[in-house]
Amino acid sequence: MHAPTENNDDIVKSSFYDRLDRVYDTVPKHDAVIIMGDMNTKVSKDTLTPCTGICSLHEISNDNGDRVCHFATSRDLITSSTIFPHKNIHLQTWISPDGLTAKQTDHVKTSRRHAVDLTDTRSQRGVNCDSDHFMMRIKYRPKISILFKHQYTRHLRFDISKFQDGTCVKKYHNSIKKIS
Repeated sequence: MHAPTENNDDIVKSSFYDRLDRVYDTVPKHDAVIIMGDMNTKVSKDTLTPCTGICSLHEISNDNGDRVCHFATSRDLITSSTIFPHKNIHLQTWISPDGLTAKQTDHVKTSRRHAVDLTDTRSQRGVNCDSDHFMMRIKYRPKISILFKHQYTRHLRFDISKFQDGTCVKKYHNSIKKIS
């Protein structure tokens, strides 16, 4: 499934993002989320938007770009395809059939919490997938932490200096005899 194009009406676009919201809500809260695909968006280099970086191919967002940014901001996602600096040729994800127009319409969204796990995002121009889109490649290196479910109790230490006193030694021997 891919996002509706810019030419679709608002009802189709709203239903797509409502469906995306419902699917996103089914994902467990602490799972790493990666949403990638043909979003049919132009996302700007706007530094005021918390979901995008400054390495976008476009200066201005289109309506789909605004919708994606709104979705990403409400879900605390970032657009990793606009964070990593690359040459423009590696930011382009779609090229027109005449070969003159190239755009960055495919994006990778990931949860901000797991953003440090992504080390790179770019398009792969050499891969022939019989499409006018280039394949997207991400380098993902998860950081795994070990959670301790049980708190460890602090062990009491014995005060062996009391065994230097003869009366304590007698009390200790008597208590052992009572147990056995």
